[in-house]
Amino acid sequence: MCDPPPLPSRPTPGELFSKHREFIYGLIHSKAQQLVRRPEFRGEAAADLAQDLICDVWARLPKYDPERAELTTFLFRVIERECADLVAKASAAKRSARKREALLETCVDARCRGAHRGIHARDDQRDADLRLDVGAVLELLSPHLQERCRQLLLQSPARLSKSRGIPIGAIRDDIARIRKHFEERGLGVYV
Repeated sequence: MCDPPPLPSRPTPGELFSKHREFIYGLIHSKAQQLVRRPEFRGEAAADLAQDLICDVWARLPKYDPERAELTTFLFRVIERECADLVAKASAAKRSARKREALLETCVDARCRGAHRGIHARDDQRDADLRLDVGAVLELLSPHLQERCRQLLLQSPARLSKSRGIPIGAIRDDIARIRKHFEERGLGVYV
């Protein structure tokens, strides 16, 4: 009886990495350069991102099956997926930071709100005076702009556009006119 031919041995991850080092480093360097140009990675070094990609390739090389794909295809897919994961994680971290900032703003005492725009804590008399000033400016607006102000108190510009069928550009133009009226009367910081 004949013995079956020996199965070809699979190369180790180290052998694969060594054999295709130039391709791997070239692809990783290219992808790292692309990533640092994205807003999620501002201030991040390409070398740090490249190191993350190299670690991921090294961890996934044992899963390479030459019967399923060429090594270059496998490497390209591994690196692309890791890049997508890095972008998703960085985006989530930015969203999380924005949520924390928004939460912090809502926790600030109501009298301190608006300080970042130059609006400082006011007493009740100043609030009453401000209401009178705002009311006076609103009365100077055309009936159309007064109605737009009432609508914007209840809905965002996008919702107003959608619910009333008004072009968003027209709403933005009205908002610009309203702001101009307030700014001309020294109340621009409140709109």
